[in-house]
Amino acid sequence: MRLRFSDLHPEDIQILKESFVSNTRVGEKEWNGEKCREWIHSVAGARGYGRKKFKGKTILAHRLSWIISHGSLEDEICVLHRCDNRRCVNPNHLFLGTLLDNNRDRSEKGRSADRRGEKHPQSRLTNMAVRVARRLHFQHGFLCKDLATLWNVSKNAMQVAVKGRGWKHVPMP
Repeated sequence: MRLRFSDLHPEDIQILKESFVSNTRVGEKEWNGEKCREWIHSVAGARGYGRKKFKGKTILAHRLSWIISHGSLEDEICVLHRCDNRRCVNPNHLFLGTLLDNNRDRSEKGRSADRRGEKHPQSRLTNMAVRVARRLHFQHGFLCKDLATLWNVSKNAMQVAVKGRGWKHVPMP
């Protein structure tokens, strides 16, 4: 469960502040002539963002840095990295934005991975399978439920692929 700023009391922030510096170190990367201050404690999965557990909840380290430095943070607001270093908690390297700003920043920095179709880690279909399934459906009248059985996916997943609600990058027949 995620810890939100609205969950924190002033004494909680003081406790977090006291343990904060001991969980960081000066990093190798820098932005605008100033070194990153990197989180060396726990890291959140494969995404690589620093995190801190507090009262059974988790807060991302760069969000915690912003709260400690600036006092408040609305729960819907994102804390972005100018330095593009996920472990960085240097408040001078951080700025606020919306989810749209965060996505735009990620894209402008070339970190948007193409995860459409078969490149998505949970995909069980391939682009070729979708092409073939679409051909079988539209040209030969196969039902989506039968195609789903053939490819061992749910009927809904096959309908999304065949009818073009998903897999939009694969041309329709």
